[in-house]
Amino acid sequence: MLTTSDLAEIIGSQITEVKISPGSVALVFGGTGRAGGWILIQCGFSTVDEKEEICGDAESPESSAYLQRCVKRTIADANFDERRVLTLTFEAGSMLKIIPKRDGFESYVLHTSQGIVPIIAD
Repeated sequence: MLTTSDLAEIIGSQITEVKISPGSVALVFGGTGRAGGWILIQCGFSTVDEKEEICGDAESPESSAYLQRCVKRTIADANFDERRVLTLTFEAGSMLKIIPKRDGFESYVLHTSQGIVPIIAD
């Protein structure tokens, strides 16, 4: 389970790279004086800004391209709710929501200096 210390480590980081692979996407984050880490996504997501909300699935390389919008954005806040949705709010006010599948399999994985945390929604 994600902890407040995992989330605290993400806040202030910048998304530095998006790696698109068949069946998954990895968001790499870090920053000056930060250990960095990554989020491997194998489920649905939505990007939200002042103009629109775009929904996609990391298993679909075509829709995963929308995650490129997150590159060079700094994470101002990170929340994890009871449905295991991880919401990253960027400094400009846009958001990325990572929405796990309710199939009992790993939906996304967070890796920070605290360790690796797989998220499974059942």
